[in-house]
Amino acid sequence: MKKNAKISVLGLDRAGKTTMLQRLKTGRWIPDTTPTIGMNAETIQIGDVTFSAWDLGGQLQFRRALWEMYTKNSKGLIYVIDLSDPARFPESRNYLWRMLKMTHLKNIPLAIFANKIDLVDCTEEDLANFMGINKKMSRVLSIFKTSAVTGEGIHKGIYWLADAIQEGKHSPMELYQIKSLFGRESSILAT
Repeated sequence: MKKNAKISVLGLDRAGKTTMLQRLKTGRWIPDTTPTIGMNAETIQIGDVTFSAWDLGGQLQFRRALWEMYTKNSKGLIYVIDLSDPARFPESRNYLWRMLKMTHLKNIPLAIFANKIDLVDCTEEDLANFMGINKKMSRVLSIFKTSAVTGEGIHKGIYWLADAIQEGKHSPMELYQIKSLFGRESSILAT
């Protein structure tokens, strides 16, 4: 079944959002990618899903002014965290939780891309604990270790998101089998 879906790609500035989308679109790493100022839209075909990917600038003024407005009608979310910049983890956690509290995003599948894994080693469990994410959360989500430079984990994450969107894994009060935060199958109740 063919499906069109808007996804929003969020994260702090310099997390690698634009580089990751360029990798998905072209299949290769494009060095010296210009950071997004405001918003950038890309069309990406993944399996039977055509994504209209909205890359939202991560600079403070754009996080405040644009994130809520441009995430409306999104069917999926990608939140990108820069693992090579632990000093900004608290800020990233703050904005992740701000986004999670937006009413219009409550039942939308979320793929968290722990980016720049080629530079830093971090487990999904450590990142989940630091970001305040646990298996009792009432949300369909998964964490993926990624690298926009090497391509590691990006396709795994985007295919997971495409499946979650196609299978309607964002309806409230349904039980789903999804990859847990720790790489094992687990049941998560979406409420």
